[in-house]
Amino acid sequence: MTHWIFLGGKESRLIGLHPGMEVYQNKAAVTSPAGEAAVLMLTRDAALVPVEVKRTSTGFTDEEVGKLDTLTTLLEAPWSVVEACQYAHDMTANFIGLQSHQPDSGYARVALSYDAILDPTPRWPLGGDPFEWKPLTSEEIQSREDAFVRRLADQADLGPYDWLADHMLRTPTVRD
Repeated sequence: MTHWIFLGGKESRLIGLHPGMEVYQNKAAVTSPAGEAAVLMLTRDAALVPVEVKRTSTGFTDEEVGKLDTLTTLLEAPWSVVEACQYAHDMTANFIGLQSHQPDSGYARVALSYDAILDPTPRWPLGGDPFEWKPLTSEEIQSREDAFVRRLADQADLGPYDWLADHMLRTPTVRD
């Protein structure tokens, strides 16, 4: 999802997504990291955005969120991300409370779940919010998973996967 959002316009605003980054302060005597990010985003405007990923929303304890906040401050990051690898309907009720957004200044922290991150090509209306919290219904989840399985089964007959041909030769759907 993040990849597609940052590719908008004439140039990508995203330089890279770097997994498992440890951050050290610029001091010779420092031997342990000041923080670590599951993923560190580097943007064209030289921002480093830390992303913390947990298997479930219960992994976002006060201590873990505090570590992310410390790293965000240390990096002078404009915002940060918390991401749980599960659908919203399976999460703890307080996970969405980790998201911080002010209409005048934008996001300080984005909260993501499978509902958003598994969308192969996210779209949102002009003036809309790509990070808006929109949990999927059980029927929408089932439909998405069925489509994924069908796509894998269809691919087995075509031989080795060629992402460029798939993207360029794909028949547009009504949604496209």
